[in-house]
Amino acid sequence: MIARSFNLLIDWDPLKFDPGTLFWTWAVFGLVVFVIAKFAWGPLIASLEAREKKMEEGLSKAERAEAEAKRAAAETETRLKEAYAKADQIVEETRARGEKLAKELEAEARAAADKVLQRAREEIALAKQQAVEEMRVQAVDLALEAASSVLGRSVNQDDHRRLASAAIDQMKRG
Repeated sequence: MIARSFNLLIDWDPLKFDPGTLFWTWAVFGLVVFVIAKFAWGPLIASLEAREKKMEEGLSKAERAEAEAKRAAAETETRLKEAYAKADQIVEETRARGEKLAKELEAEARAAADKVLQRAREEIALAKQQAVEEMRVQAVDLALEAASSVLGRSVNQDDHRRLASAAIDQMKRG
């Protein structure tokens, strides 16, 4: 049987027209197309349509995700700019406060120095007055001693007052 089938294949000529072979070829082809259309074509088309729908949904999701990412990036950029602006403002406010504090401290230091200087001047004036007063008292004492030695006698209380007043008046004039 194999030998007979092999002989048929050897005797077969593709250019020779055989109506029986043509009929059966078309009949088998039609049957295969019918079976494929009835049982395989519908599910195949359905799976292709489902795949196409899934791909469209994926593209749609990707486009939405891209739009969301762009929006988030823009929002992040805006917030970053706001943060930089706020940081610059804080730095400027801090610098202004520092300068103000430095000026206040400088003013306080100058006021304190002026107070110390004024107190020193007052103390100098007071010491000067005390020194002048001491010089007057010593001058009076010297004058009284000189008067006692010139007069050759001791000067009493009334004489002391009179001589002291005269010496003070003379010192005020001169």
